[in-house]
Amino acid sequence: MTEVEYAISIEQKDPEQALKIYQSITSQEVKSEDESKIKEVETALISMGKFLAKQNKAKDLANLIKSIRPYLGVISKAKASKIVRELVDIFLDMGSSTGLEIPLCLECIEWAKG
Repeated sequence: MTEVEYAISIEQKDPEQALKIYQSITSQEVKSEDESKIKEVETALISMGKFLAKQNKAKDLANLIKSIRPYLGVISKAKASKIVRELVDIFLDMGSSTGLEIPLCLECIEWAKG
């Protein structure tokens, strides 16, 4: 069982520990040639996004989207765009009216242009 699979399995029983595992995986330094590590971090990011949405933590999810930009610079632009798009979709599907929706989308558009 991978760390991501373990985090997913304990989300219900121990949400704090699951979040710590996700954060541990997503904060690891990744090199562009390490495809297996890139895939692991990508899976952890999407799983963490879904977990935060289930926990109704819109602000934490918005912060996650912003905080992963250094990682996104290491991977291909297409893969980075896919991850951002999926996390933003998860964020918008939450239906939370935090006032962060439009600014977050605009920031992501500006990031994508750069």
